[in-house]
Amino acid sequence: MSLNWGILGPGRIAHRFATALTQGTDGKLIAVASRNEQRASEFAAQFAAERYYTQYSALVEDGGIDVIYIATPHNFHFEQAMMCLHAGKHLLIEKPICMNAAQAQKIADLAAQKNLFVMEAVWSRFLPSCQQAMDWLIQGEIGELRAIDSSICFAFDKGDEHRTFNKALAGGALLDLGIYSVNLSQWFAKANPVNIGAMAKIGHTGVDNILMTNMRYTNGVMAQFTTAMEAHSSNYLLLQGSKGTIELQQMFWAGHKVTLTNDDKTICMDLPHAVNGFEYQIQEVQRCIKNNETYSNVMPITDTLANMQVMDEIRRQIELDYGELEHS
Repeated sequence: MSLNWGILGPGRIAHRFATALTQGTDGKLIAVASRNEQRASEFAAQFAAERYYTQYSALVEDGGIDVIYIATPHNFHFEQAMMCLHAGKHLLIEKPICMNAAQAQKIADLAAQKNLFVMEAVWSRFLPSCQQAMDWLIQGEIGELRAIDSSICFAFDKGDEHRTFNKALAGGALLDLGIYSVNLSQWFAKANPVNIGAMAKIGHTGVDNILMTNMRYTNGVMAQFTTAMEAHSSNYLLLQGSKGTIELQQMFWAGHKVTLTNDDKTICMDLPHAVNGFEYQIQEVQRCIKNNETYSNVMPITDTLANMQVMDEIRRQIELDYGELEHS
């Protein structure tokens, strides 16, 4: 049984998603929705979707669609997710799932009430490189995990109105980039933080241009990460254990290179994606829905809720509030 997909928002990330869906899974793209008819029609033609809509609500009400991928900017996710769930649609929601933990809890509660699948699209957890790192960690190849260090930084030249710098569109380094460090650190630590310390450089548009954060987890694991929109880094994630290290290299959240180093050996693995990497999370969503499961064990909604609480606390400490975008 193949599942029928709809996509809200035909932007850059939706193009990557549709490429993986059509080339790397047995899912079928039925429809796409955009308020811009030209963009919707061009996207539908490119990926052989059966139809397109110029109103999001029309796609949501399409009875031929089983599951919807929300690929709009994250300040729109909450309202759109609730609309989809009320219409009885399973959901894959691009990260971040919404603006804050309170909104995420409402999404989770409604999905549970409706017995519908919902997952935040943190594709990194499903990549072969990250799965290999987790396997090595579970196998004890680096002993006890002690610390996690990661960096996700770029020097963007996109202008103040671009969504990454625009506070009215919930811009900022944490929600766009740092979420990967928050999420993967929690996944590898297998715990949630009990102490968080954050400091940031707030740019002239009012969002976090540079953010540095330290965390201590319930099991004693320590983590730190830097994320930035105006500075470069090597974009790595390093797992430091009592007997060795595991490093995810070259854009750790999207890459395919992983290295294990311990007292006995060094193993460098290159694990290329079958298509572009998005196919693995799509395959998981489809497997879960076909098996009548309402969450993924790899990326459960409980992890999303915990991570949103972490990011809420980070934003509280750096005094970054998005006003009516998250409190209306």
